[in-house]
Amino acid sequence: MDRGGQLALFVDRDGHTIAGLAARMRARAGEFAKDPVGVLDVLQPHMIAAAWARIDRLLLESLAAATQECPEGPARDLLGLVCDLFVYATVEENAAWFLEHGRISAGQSKEVSRRVDELCAELAPHAETLVDAFGIADAWLDCPLLDRA
Repeated sequence: MDRGGQLALFVDRDGHTIAGLAARMRARAGEFAKDPVGVLDVLQPHMIAAAWARIDRLLLESLAAATQECPEGPARDLLGLVCDLFVYATVEENAAWFLEHGRISAGQSKEVSRRVDELCAELAPHAETLVDAFGIADAWLDCPLLDRA
C-alpha cells in the first residue's frame, strides 16, 4: 500500500528486465551479423517485456507525482485510489513475473487480486466523475454499445 514501496517494485522490475534483455543481446551479439532477423525474433518477447516494464514504471511515476501535487481533499483521495488500482492491476496482470522472480509470494499474489476487486468496488460510485475527467464528448458516451447495463 506504500507508494514508495510500489515505486520501488516497479523500478526493480524495469531494471531487471532491461538487464536481462541486455544480457541476452550480448550473448547473441556474434549471431546478429549473420541472422539479424532471427536474433530479433528470439529477443522480441524480452524486448516487449522490457518496454512494458518501462512504460508501467513511467506511468506510475507520473500518477504518483500527479497525486502528490494535487491539493489535499476528495480529488487527491480519488486520484490516490486510481493510482493504487493501476499498481495492483499491473502486478496482478504480471503476477507470473513477480512470483517467478521472488518479488511477491503466492499469498501476496492472492491478496493483490483481492485488492483489485476492493478498489474496483470502491471506485465504482465515482465512475461518472472519472469518465468526465477524460473529457469524452457526450456523443461518444451516448452510443448503443454502452447500453449494456
